[in-house]
Amino acid sequence: MFRYLIYTGLAVTPFLTLKGHGSEYPKEVFALGVCFAMSLYCLWRNSFKRFPSKWPFVFIGWLFISALLAPKLGGLNLFGAGNVDGLWNYKAIFYFLVYFLGVMAVYSANISTAHIKKCMVIICWCGLVMSIYGTAQFFGIDQFFTLSDNPLTKNVTAYQVTGSMGHPNRFGSFILLCIPSAFYLKKYWMAALMVAGIAISQSMSAYIALAVGGVLWGSYKYKFVLILVGIGLTGILIFLSLNTGFKEKIFNSGWDNGRFGVWGAAIADVTTPFGDDGITYFWSGFGPGSFEYIFPGKNNSPFLEAKNEWLEIFYRAGFVGIVIVIKMIYEDGRKIFMNLKDNPMAMAFIYTLIIASVCALGIPIWHKGAHCFYTMVMVGVLYKLKENHGLQT
Repeated sequence: MFRYLIYTGLAVTPFLTLKGHGSEYPKEVFALGVCFAMSLYCLWRNSFKRFPSKWPFVFIGWLFISALLAPKLGGLNLFGAGNVDGLWNYKAIFYFLVYFLGVMAVYSANISTAHIKKCMVIICWCGLVMSIYGTAQFFGIDQFFTLSDNPLTKNVTAYQVTGSMGHPNRFGSFILLCIPSAFYLKKYWMAALMVAGIAISQSMSAYIALAVGGVLWGSYKYKFVLILVGIGLTGILIFLSLNTGFKEKIFNSGWDNGRFGVWGAAIADVTTPFGDDGITYFWSGFGPGSFEYIFPGKNNSPFLEAKNEWLEIFYRAGFVGIVIVIKMIYEDGRKIFMNLKDNPMAMAFIYTLIIASVCALGIPIWHKGAHCFYTMVMVGVLYKLKENHGLQT
């Protein structure tokens, strides 16, 4: 029963759409529903195990403190009735709790290596179907989706290449999550078609994350690759530091689609006084879920996301919050890697999460239902493999 919930979430979430609800909202609701069902199943079976890390619980505790310390905007209501000020804090906390319960459920479940491999097969096929559909859209073939009139969407390069995700960045970043599984299964033809899908998406963040993944895979197999990349990056940094005109050309060319301006404004919001009382929210942030409600109005900006997940954690949960997240990733990630570095199945998921983390520097990857669900499954599997010393029978 439990494994079929995982299979269903992996197979259905990326493609679920409902007319009138956009391309993302149905995926978000469905992914949360499947996670919640997984958690309820574990509660019903009394199968939850003690989780091997304290840091997610520390972060959850801090989210409540951040919500308590968040600024109150005052007078926010719907249709003149009921104060909704700060309601977004609890929506974000609920999302994190549900996905973390999903991680705990996967960690606690009685699943075998064969079940994990079947998950990887589903992931591969979903990535392939998404890539093929996006390629068809590239050539003007699309029966099920219409182009949005939102200028933030239509001004994006290759805006018609979205698959069922609604945006080229979501499309490219989703396929990224599927490629390492294809390599593990030795389905190189599938991986090649997925890379082609990323190429036509023209998503710069996906390109960079794919390059980082290629370097990591190459250095894992051949150590000299890492040395060559290090030398190349050093040369690039020296060139940029000496060539001011080239730097200005990069940052003023517009290829970032407004990201640099948003990042600078977001950092300024957190580090400068907010409101009339002169308080800064550097340590605790503006509260969970606050970016899309505070940033656009404060900065007269159409952006509802920071286009950088790590910066948005800083904006929402403050300096303390981002430090907790970095500490959690470092401590737990190091233990998982040291225990599983000789396990090819685990390394495929580790590479996926590293690529996703790089991609998150330019795309709000964990604001999306399919991306969150795939990440949740992979994190839960890695904790499970670590505690079971690798492969299960």
